[in-house]
Amino acid sequence: MAISEKRKPPSKKAGIKGSAFLCIITPVFDPALEAVRKLVNELQSQTYGNFFQIMISNGPSPRIKEFVSDVGKKDGRFIYDEIEEEIINNSRELLINLGKRREYCLKKYNAERYVFLDADVKLIDNDYFLKLHKAHKEVKRDILITLIKLCHKAIEITFPIFPIKPGHIDMANFTFSKIIAKNYSYPQDYGGSVSYGNDYKFFSLISKEDNTAVLNFVSAIRDGNNSYIRVSELLFKEQLIKKLRFHLWRAPKVLATLLLLFVFTISGKNNAYKRVNELLFKARQNKKDGKKQKNKLNFWKFFRSI
Repeated sequence: MAISEKRKPPSKKAGIKGSAFLCIITPVFDPALEAVRKLVNELQSQTYGNFFQIMISNGPSPRIKEFVSDVGKKDGRFIYDEIEEEIINNSRELLINLGKRREYCLKKYNAERYVFLDADVKLIDNDYFLKLHKAHKEVKRDILITLIKLCHKAIEITFPIFPIKPGHIDMANFTFSKIIAKNYSYPQDYGGSVSYGNDYKFFSLISKEDNTAVLNFVSAIRDGNNSYIRVSELLFKEQLIKKLRFHLWRAPKVLATLLLLFVFTISGKNNAYKRVNELLFKARQNKKDGKKQKNKLNFWKFFRSI
């Protein structure tokens, strides 16, 4: 491969007119901003630059949006987008919502290949995209599988594990062609263990014996300790912190918020999580509809409902 191709400069218009080789889809939300920063730095270190990344949010994520806007002033390969906000009550519903965001991006954005990289994925091979592009031209398969290391507690496992079945592959393991992206839908229903997500369900849908090849190198590491359940808890705590700041000058409200945070910390009540999301979502919808209603929670009524 020519050296000029390896050092190909980033294109600020990559992907906008369908000229990019690789579209990277990353679901995001504001509490994961630091992880997103690290992933963007790793992507900018890739020696092959003809890619773009879509950071797709469930409703507004203002801090992520601001960060992407700042990055985009110098590097137009990084794009923020969002779908209409949905209430997420638990890790199961979060996984379904992630599927909707991925499907939205597959149908909206054009590239030669697509890959799902979450913010907890760390790229460890700066030539990953270069090797992928070379294989794309030479192997000519719709699905190209690379190896990733999954770290969970003190255990490190290399994925995929053959034979591939639920729990033996991660979505960061494989990239797929635009033919698949436009002709198949990412599963938006949910019918498996929460531990596995829809990774295998999508892979089994698109994978055929004659359209898949394995590239024998490790491209990334995923921190398996950062599970979706812990992410949903982080999201909930972030909402509570916002409410605490908003009511800082109201002593009864502050005490109620602190008590709510304490209840969540010691019990992790799913019902509390559900009620906070419903009330916050309703307040935002009323604001969008122009209704004159204060954006606040009746905490005493809320505590009785937990």
